Amino acid sequence: MLSCIVRGSTGTTVARVASIFAFPRPSIPARLPGQARHPRKEPPPERRYNEAEKGEQDVTLTAESASVNWDTKKKIWMTSIKVGAEVIRRWSDKSMPQNAGDDLLRAWVVRTTKDEGYEMAPERVRIER
Repeated sequence: MLSCIVRGSTGTTVARVASIFAFPRPSIPARLPGQARHPRKEPPPERRYNEAEKGEQDVTLTAESASVNWDTKKKIWMTSIKVGAEVIRRWSDKSMPQNAGDDLLRAWVVRTTKDEGYEMAPERVRIER
């Protein structure tokens, strides 16, 4: 046992505290010579996102619609891709001019949709100028 003096508002109190060394230490299981401390687990097989397992069919999701408009604050094009209840917003890079043609904007939206893992027909893109 270890004694210490604790001073409180009412006066001096002597408290007895058990030493941390007085408790028995937990036993450590013995290891065989050459055995690792922690056994290594095999890493899971590398698999890409959206990759089909053996026997599964690869199903691509189709985006319902998309709209493109000029963001006046950022001075770049913004697309909103709607997939079910989810809306994905992406901005173009600075190299696309404000007076870009409809075909260029549709191609950018289709490419962006494909990058997100969805498919979309160019006819479903609405351009707001």
